[in-house]
Amino acid sequence: MNVTIRTIDTVLFSDSVQKLSLPGLYGNVGIRPHHATMSVVLTEGKIHVKAANRDENFTVKNGIAQVSDNTVDVLLV
Repeated sequence: MNVTIRTIDTVLFSDSVQKLSLPGLYGNVGIRPHHATMSVVLTEGKIHVKAANRDENFTVKNGIAQVSDNTVDVLLV
């Protein structure tokens, strides 16, 4: 699935990934390819991205993620 993590003015990450973990309002949310459409309100924590050849972590204070059509768009604020 394609994942983009951005702030208002900067793209922090954009690549195809195998797994994504988001710090949701009610706990961690794991997302894999072909996940159902959903929105996630993000709280303080870490986003963990597992790509084919690398793992990355991003520290989050708050934001929102939209999952749709094998794509995840994350906006950090």
